[in-house]
Amino acid sequence: MTILPRRLVKGDTIGIVSPASPFPAWFPRRFARSVSNLESKGYKVKLGPHVRDKLGHKAGNKEDRLSDLHEMYRDKSVRLLMTTLGGYNSNELLDDLDYDLVRQNPKGLIGYSDITALHLAIHSKTGLVSFYGPHLMSQFGEYPDVLPYTLECFEKVVCQARPAGKIEPSKVWTEERLEYDQEDNRPRSMRPTTGWRVLRPGHASGPLIGGEISTLVIQTGTEYMPSVDNSIFFWEDYGSSPAWVDRYLANLRTKGVFERIKGMLVGRMRTAGFEPTSTGYDVDNIILENTKGYDFPVMMNMDFGHTDPMMTLPIGVRATMHSEKGYLNIDEPAVA
Repeated sequence: MTILPRRLVKGDTIGIVSPASPFPAWFPRRFARSVSNLESKGYKVKLGPHVRDKLGHKAGNKEDRLSDLHEMYRDKSVRLLMTTLGGYNSNELLDDLDYDLVRQNPKGLIGYSDITALHLAIHSKTGLVSFYGPHLMSQFGEYPDVLPYTLECFEKVVCQARPAGKIEPSKVWTEERLEYDQEDNRPRSMRPTTGWRVLRPGHASGPLIGGEISTLVIQTGTEYMPSVDNSIFFWEDYGSSPAWVDRYLANLRTKGVFERIKGMLVGRMRTAGFEPTSTGYDVDNIILENTKGYDFPVMMNMDFGHTDPMMTLPIGVRATMHSEKGYLNIDEPAVA
């Protein structure tokens, strides 16, 4: 049974956690700005006691990262959990996360990338809707402020106890990388978008299930992966290559994922490394080859993943993809 978290309203408290990598410790100026920007939107912010911890490539030890998550679920004043950023190793928390506590205190969790592990596990174990959307630092830490499309989509999904309805493409986008705490004191350069792209036409409806592709591959086939039956399956990639995307999709095919889904949404990929080869072979060919024999619609270049701005996708909530018309419709409320 799907459980809806309570909606977020102005004046509510958002609990900040670092379940993956130690970005607040690495980039304190960016962290401070992101907190200030979030507060300027009318929300209160509560920091987890270990949010600034650092242990190598992780934001502190496993026990302390779990403790912060559990404390935020227990805290009656906290309405939504937001991750500072992603990185690595959220998946090591899954065995010891208190799913009964989460079920008894149904609050939304928002973040993306490595946070995929937590989204999928929580939805699988509890039925609670989770939000694939902005991190605190990468989106709310934008200079001088969070991008309008990102904020609008976030509040449309998380703050309204009614279906979010039509989500359309952003008119601009960026993949420019500015080094945090060194170069990120100016707005990033934006370029016009050409909208979302139809790779395979069609119309499909189902619950949204997905996330960052390497985490999806790791988790599929475990108890921490929700059912993809009749779903709109979404995925995005960051930092790999066409060869690795090919490998990931082949793995999902052999696990039977593509036999069970109704449609596929693909997030916008970075440009570098994903240009067509001299023979014209590109990621489109890779997707079509790995989904050969299936007729579900595929929409590409969508506003989620590791470019900005980004939409918020509610995991477990029914949506309809209108590929030829170029929009996605969120058909059900994601919050109560």
